[in-house]
This record gives sequence, structure tokens and C-alpha cells, in this order.
Amino acid sequence: MDRVRGFNEGALDRLRGRMSGDLSLKNLTVTISGEGASGSTVICPGVGIYPFVTNNKQDIVAAEAGGFTFANWTGTAVDAGKVANANAASTTVVMDADYTLVANFVGP
Repeated sequence: MDRVRGFNEGALDRLRGRMSGDLSLKNLTVTISGEGASGSTVICPGVGIYPFVTNNKQDIVAAEAGGFTFANWTGTAVDAGKVANANAASTTVVMDADYTLVANFVGP
């Protein structure tokens, strides 16, 4: 029984070690703007406010519609250098603080 108890305690200690990082949440506020804003959207994570675990890399994906094209991402996440490629409709953002993102679309 002591061997089993020791194994379980060791496994629990390893699990605690893996979970010791910052598990707090940071909010990402996503909006859309521009001429194509009425038909285009953000499909990942969507338009709205989303909580993410601190320091996670999150996918962001804008979707064009009605002949409008994606122009770029703007906002505090871009200003802080946390967006991998502000000119790509599909990219990532590192969530180490509360940020805003705006998906900008232009007309045909």
C-alpha cells in the first residue's frame, strides 16, 4: 500500500508542477470595421469579448463576404506586437494582457 500511496503522491506533485503557471484569463474584444463590415465577419473566435488563458496563442480568422476583402487587423494587440501577421485574415494573437482587435474590410 505504501508503494501505491507514494506513486499517487508523486503523480499528484508532477500534475501540480505542470499547472503552476499563470492560469488567469485575459479578454480579447473583437469587432469589425470598414465598408464590408455588414457582410464580412470574424469566424474565429467571433465578434465579441472572449476570455483566454494568459500567454496562450489564439487563432483569429476573418471571413470576407459580398465582394469585400480583408484589409488588416488593427487594435491594441497589433500595437503591442502580439499579432503574428496583421495583414493576414488567418493569424494568431498571444494573449498576455487584455487586448482589442478590429478586422478591417474594404469594398470591391
